[in-house]
Amino acid sequence: MAHGSEAIGAQSLPDGRSELDAAREALDAGDASEAAIHLALVLRISPALAPAVLEAAGSTSGAAFDLLRGDAYRLV
Repeated sequence: MAHGSEAIGAQSLPDGRSELDAAREALDAGDASEAAIHLALVLRISPALAPAVLEAAGSTSGAAFDLLRGDAYRLV
């Protein structure tokens, strides 16, 4: 039976690039809420992708995207 960090290590962690791709797909499909979740994960997993998050978020309106842009700008 796995305990502590062993249990966490056994799980597959998300990848920044794949989350960015998923966010773009969600935006293309018109699902802004899903896109915002993926973009938030990108910033936490791969902060170096902040410029790509800004590009993907573009001028999408909404509080979630305002927060994402603010977080991304702090990282660049």
